[in-house]
Amino acid sequence: MTVKVDTVDYATVKRVLAEAHYIGRPGATSVRLGLWLDERLAGVITYGTIPRPNSRAICGEPYAAAVLELTRLALYDWAPRNSESEFI
Repeated sequence: MTVKVDTVDYATVKRVLAEAHYIGRPGATSVRLGLWLDERLAGVITYGTIPRPNSRAICGEPYAAAVLELTRLALYDWAPRNSESEFI
C-alpha cells in the first residue's frame, strides 16, 4: 500500500468532514493535511491555533504564536485499522 500525506484545500476538508466526522464541519484551521492510501483520499487532519494564554503556558511567550493543536481528524470507514493513529 502506498501512503502519502500532503496539504489539502479548505473545500476538501469541508467535504470530508461533512461525510466522515461526527461534528461535520471544520473548526479553526491553520494547517490542513490529507491522507492518501493507494492514491485514494482516506481522510483529513487539521491543526489550528489556541488562545494565547494557553499557548504561553505551554511553551512560553517567545514561542506562543507557534503552538498548534489538532482540531479535527476524520478518516473514512474503509481505511485500515489504526490509520488514525498512524496519520497523527
